[in-house]
Amino acid sequence: MRLYHYIYLFVFLVTIILSFVYKDKLKGSALQTLPYSLSVIWLVDVASLMLVILFKKYNVWLINLLVDFQLLYVFGLYYFLFRTRKYKIISLLSAVFFQLLFVGRLIYFGNWNIYQEFSFFAGTFLQIVVLLLFLLEMLQSDDFLYIHHYTVFWVTLAFLLYWVIPFPVSFWLYSFYKYGSEYMAKLSAHIQFVANLLMYFSLIFGFIWSKRRYKL
Repeated sequence: MRLYHYIYLFVFLVTIILSFVYKDKLKGSALQTLPYSLSVIWLVDVASLMLVILFKKYNVWLINLLVDFQLLYVFGLYYFLFRTRKYKIISLLSAVFFQLLFVGRLIYFGNWNIYQEFSFFAGTFLQIVVLLLFLLEMLQSDDFLYIHHYTVFWVTLAFLLYWVIPFPVSFWLYSFYKYGSEYMAKLSAHIQFVANLLMYFSLIFGFIWSKRRYKL
């Protein structure tokens, strides 16, 4: 799986570089924070890999914090991208609910090295709902005529690919771990790898091909 990780990190880095090259397409909205958010995630991923290679340690607490950051960032991003007030409220409440669940379960278990499957499953579900609501909002506005020309459309599609594809397996993964299923663990890793690549390719395509900024 390490080769997959190297490929993933390389494609991810290319995506980040292109996000800065085409950053003018992200101006005028909260999307301008995207290159910096992607950079933080990439650096944490590299740090996590180095800990495994150099110290033979898999720090679950670091992964927990990374996924927590990813979910909260996207909730916050779409809170500012939404034009409809009720959708903004849904995004905000989703973020609050997820964070309370995440922190509450950390306190309950009293161990940062337990991967928060249930919290992330709930957060992922809410994230998918928020992303679909944003696409619905675009389709209900004049933007739908040129929806594929907007960078934000490709960004939203990328996030959906990232969260939706591994979603079914992530729900059951904890149960399979109880029975020591290495097959399901490997399958989940492969599915997540494919989801990651599809997300980055969607972002790359959007950065290069899109023509319109999304202005509020």
